[in-house]
Amino acid sequence: MDLIELYMQAFNSLPFYLTTALSGGIFITYISKKIISSSKIRKENKLRHLKLYRSIGEIKETNKEKNNDELTKLTKLFFKINDKKDYLNIIKEIKIPEELKEIVNTFVQNIDEENLKYCAQNLKTVKIENKNIIKEIKNYLSNLDKSTINGGLYYNNTNNIDIFIDSKQILSHEFIHMCTNNKTNCGFNLDTPFNEEIGLGLNEGYTELLNQRIFKYKHCAYSKNVGIVKLLETFFDNPKDLEDAFFHNDLDKVILQFCKYGTKEEFFNLLENLDNFATGTIPLKDFAQYHKLQFELYEIIKRSNDPIKIQNFENILFQNPLNKILKNGFHLEPLNKTSKRLK
Repeated sequence: MDLIELYMQAFNSLPFYLTTALSGGIFITYISKKIISSSKIRKENKLRHLKLYRSIGEIKETNKEKNNDELTKLTKLFFKINDKKDYLNIIKEIKIPEELKEIVNTFVQNIDEENLKYCAQNLKTVKIENKNIIKEIKNYLSNLDKSTINGGLYYNNTNNIDIFIDSKQILSHEFIHMCTNNKTNCGFNLDTPFNEEIGLGLNEGYTELLNQRIFKYKHCAYSKNVGIVKLLETFFDNPKDLEDAFFHNDLDKVILQFCKYGTKEEFFNLLENLDNFATGTIPLKDFAQYHKLQFELYEIIKRSNDPIKIQNFENILFQNPLNKILKNGFHLEPLNKTSKRLK
């Protein structure tokens, strides 16, 4: 969430001179803390993905034979949605919180019914609480491990949504998290048997991409994550397959599809970068890494030798004028040089 928007929400009732002084002081503190906390978080991200990477064997680069043993080590045996219930009617019978009625109505009109199971389950008990944004800012500034100021939070263990900024876009984003919560995992953000989570940045990116598409928002949070996830969609024959995997907490499907053309090492590189964009932001470094990651994915999708997939990827990649300029001057470093940490 943009810091300026947070200031406006928190300080709009204060005198101008006091607002200016507080904003200046907090901004300086924010920048200093951001450098320290983001570096710490990036180091933790690297160690976490290294641990997960080393914990599983090679994933087959085609999915002709699914490597169940290795994938189960990574993501456990998730219970899949096989039952076919009338989720729409179940949702219609629920007493929906007033602030969610419009969101729910739009959501169910845009999502396949088989993907509404967790929406129907969690909507019955969800609680929404409006929080004090000033307390959230204070909490951020006093906690070195806290990576950002939150506009909203969803807690999958309690099925509660905390809202710090009165915004439909924030509420609908947290609502989508609720709709993918199977009590253990949310969307692509999974707990693993190694006491480490995986897929946080991927999950935030796809959640916000759906949020933007369903509710027609002009701007989005997690913009870099959203940009990368749009490119990842082109790896699938049908982009709806990624949506189905999201609502079924099925990271296996994403790994297997990616590894048709890429390697396990490249997939973990992708996950680590997405986590960094979401939780350990360093603006200038992220700007360069974001464009580098896009071209790394471009090299991977070209291995598919599928002209439709490649064309779809290029249509998204070169919407950004800077990428058109970089196309001729970009030199991709060999992955075995840039990712020695994974050896």
